[in-house]
Amino acid sequence: MSDFLSDLPVLNKTFRIDAFITAPRAFDGTNATTNMAPRLYNVTSSDVKVWVSEVSTHTGDSHGANLLISPDNYAEFDDGVYLTQARNETVTFDVTTVDNKWFRVYYVLRIDNKSTVSNGNGNTTTDSSTADNTLEVYISIQRLY
Repeated sequence: MSDFLSDLPVLNKTFRIDAFITAPRAFDGTNATTNMAPRLYNVTSSDVKVWVSEVSTHTGDSHGANLLISPDNYAEFDDGVYLTQARNETVTFDVTTVDNKWFRVYYVLRIDNKSTVSNGNGNTTTDSSTADNTLEVYISIQRLY
């Protein structure tokens, strides 16, 4: 996301909350496509140890405890977020830092097709044009301890 946004949050002056957009055009259609991978970037000049657990609304892929993230490197979470007009996903992960701080990070992700026309199936909207679709990302960070 840092390729598109300049104000991503930094957790504990150590980790930038970010994500890799693996297929920028994949969210234009309605097929279930893996197109985003949440990432935690080390923004310091030293190796940093961290403990992470993760879950998402579709599937989880936690890397577990005792991660060592090198400077200017990252840990990637989830096994790929599915984002399309027809499917949105929420990802949550807990981070415990070496100074015993515990944080919960929420990614709420959605595709908006900008349509208000119902297709009659469960009142979902339909739009044959994907040119105006937007990927919308909301990030929330809670300090738990």
